[in-house]
Amino acid sequence: MRPKGNKPQPPQQLSLGIQLQDDATFANYWVSPENHLVNQVLQQFCIGQGDLSLVIWGRSGCGLTHLVQACSHHSQLPIAYLPLRDALDLKPADVCANLESSPLVCVDDIELIAGNAQWELAFFHLYNRLRDNGHRLLMASHANPATIGFDLPDLASRVLGSVIYRVAGLSDEEKAKALQMRAKARGMQMNKDVANYILKRAPRRMKDLFGILDQLDSASLQMQKKLSIRFVKDVLER
Repeated sequence: MRPKGNKPQPPQQLSLGIQLQDDATFANYWVSPENHLVNQVLQQFCIGQGDLSLVIWGRSGCGLTHLVQACSHHSQLPIAYLPLRDALDLKPADVCANLESSPLVCVDDIELIAGNAQWELAFFHLYNRLRDNGHRLLMASHANPATIGFDLPDLASRVLGSVIYRVAGLSDEEKAKALQMRAKARGMQMNKDVANYILKRAPRRMKDLFGILDQLDSASLQMQKKLSIRFVKDVLER
């Protein structure tokens, strides 16, 4: 337990060279009506409320990594953030060693370890050690947990025995609103017509759309221009 008066400890990075995105926060996440409940549950979970293990899942582009990192930023507990996509080539026993000492462990892309015997076993033992310590585990998957197909039956039962929520993808209208919200947070005014123009001419994944917003932000600062359709067209055609 953290001594009274100390500030929350920063998320541990596991020496993977991975840094949390500064803008991956709950305030920066567009919450559709379908995702209102899971957003509320996550904010409660990462401050120590609810069950000890939670799984969120959804299709690629729905914002799972954003939500996992938002929990890491929001948590008042010392946390460990483990993006499995960046850890698969490492020794699982070494990566998972002592993680149970963290009151909250946030794990991204759990579906990627399916069929990897060493990783499945190491993660199974980590789950059990966390549970024994009364610590919390957040897992994210881009596949329905019921269809992941772990080879280790006990690991599958642990995952499926957790509280599970699906994160719905955004409609085009909601993506336009998310772009406008993110632009406003950067101090840029983006009207609906400009947002819709970007959606019609860019990949629909939010990660790609926010990447375009980075380009527009940089170009807007350099050229001292507002976000008009003509300006966006010029930037996208470069």
